[in-house]
Amino acid sequence: AQAEDARDYREVRLADLVGEANRHAAMPIRITDPAIGAQTVSGRFRTDDTAVLAERLAALFDLSVDRSNSGEILLRPN
Repeated sequence: AQAEDARDYREVRLADLVGEANRHAAMPIRITDPAIGAQTVSGRFRTDDTAVLAERLAALFDLSVDRSNSGEILLRPN
C-alpha cells in the first residue's frame, strides 16, 4: 500500500469512515451498535485495509473486534 492510501479526516462519523472503507473491502466492517457509528473521530486513517482500520478504531474507542462471523469484521462495545 502507498502513502496516499492514508487520508486525513476531521470530525467524521465512524459510520461514514467505515462506509468508505467498506466500498472496496473484501472483508467489510459492521458496527453492531448505532451509538458507536454516531461518534466522530479525527485523524489520519487508511481505508484500504479494514482489518487495520478496525483495530485502530477499537483501540481509540475501547471497542472489541470480532472476526468469528465469517465474511465480516464486527465492531462492538466492550
